[in-house]
Amino acid sequence: MTPNIKKPTIFIFSPHIDDVEFGMPFFYVRALSLGFNVVEIVMTNSEFGTHELDFKGKRLKKIRIHELKKSIELFTNYTDNQTQLIPIDYIDGHLPINRKAIIQISDLIQKDVPDIIFAPDPWYLLDHHPDHLNTGRLVYLALKKIEERYLPKKIYYFYTYNSDTFFRVHWKDRKIIYKAYNSFQSQVTPLQRKYLKLIYCYLYYRRFYKSGFFTENFREQPIMNNRVEYPKKLNLLQRFKYHFYRIMTLPKVQQFHNLTPKEIGLE
Repeated sequence: MTPNIKKPTIFIFSPHIDDVEFGMPFFYVRALSLGFNVVEIVMTNSEFGTHELDFKGKRLKKIRIHELKKSIELFTNYTDNQTQLIPIDYIDGHLPINRKAIIQISDLIQKDVPDIIFAPDPWYLLDHHPDHLNTGRLVYLALKKIEERYLPKKIYYFYTYNSDTFFRVHWKDRKIIYKAYNSFQSQVTPLQRKYLKLIYCYLYYRRFYKSGFFTENFREQPIMNNRVEYPKKLNLLQRFKYHFYRIMTLPKVQQFHNLTPKEIGLE
């Protein structure tokens, strides 16, 4: 008789509605295919993610939620496993770091006690959208707050330039991932989708050349004495990378947030 082995539960903290698909798509598909219990916690509703003023706010929120449901449906049909979705409902670009938000996340973790947690890297970040940064830091602060018995076995960060963990993935899954990109038409044009495919081909074949495997890369959060550990001081190269990615990505974020939440009817 085959023992009934409990499948791992994975929490993925996503700053926006598409950050799982763009930030860690291959591992996401593998986890679903292996029957893992995947829970996606979406921190904001992506209401500012367009240059079109008439679409910002509640109208874009509805579009983005619809796009996410289409993407999840594609992955469900492909893997025979469905993501559990938990919306937190903060306003895009205005995700706070405060006591309320930390308690929300710590309560979620303590309720389900996931085996593995994924979040954007709060310290070595590729994309300096404030919601990416704050999502990672909220998860870190929530983990510092909770008791040892609620800590996950592993914590990994994506959107990182300081990878130290490499998970083997299946290159064949790229077809369903590219289809999922098509779901997010409010965010990515056909030309941008072609560009993304080229970027992924470059990244993954470069990793294959180095290791002989297709991998998706993360940074593991160190845990010392059953407590999450604060990162070491950045060295010169890491500081250069930090400021390089900040200069490259932050202005692109700021041009979307040219109105206040009140001006687009969110307050």
